[in-house]
Amino acid sequence: MEKKIGKCPDHYDQPDRGPLAMILANFPTEGAKAMMELSLSEFEQGKYVVKVRSALLGEDIYFVSNERLLDRVPDGFVVYTAKELRALKGMTKGDLKRTHYIKRIVDGEVIQ
Repeated sequence: MEKKIGKCPDHYDQPDRGPLAMILANFPTEGAKAMMELSLSEFEQGKYVVKVRSALLGEDIYFVSNERLLDRVPDGFVVYTAKELRALKGMTKGDLKRTHYIKRIVDGEVIQ
């Protein structure tokens, strides 16, 4: 079941929340903004399937909470799980682009 996430504020001041925001800052879309209020653990424990239009990557991608939800994503899209988002944490925009390119070409998984 695809979850629709309501709009979250552009700014929040909860220091214990938002590690996902550091990753998603490179994906400045409404879907990503809405997820920024979640911790990565909360995202992973949920059942989220979120389509995001990435200006950085120039294409639509999906973020899913875990591998069990991969079958809910239409064919032809690159998908990132919460586990993969942890590995992307701290990457530069250039590194994200290169990682995404490789993931798309080889249909692989991002690992640390």
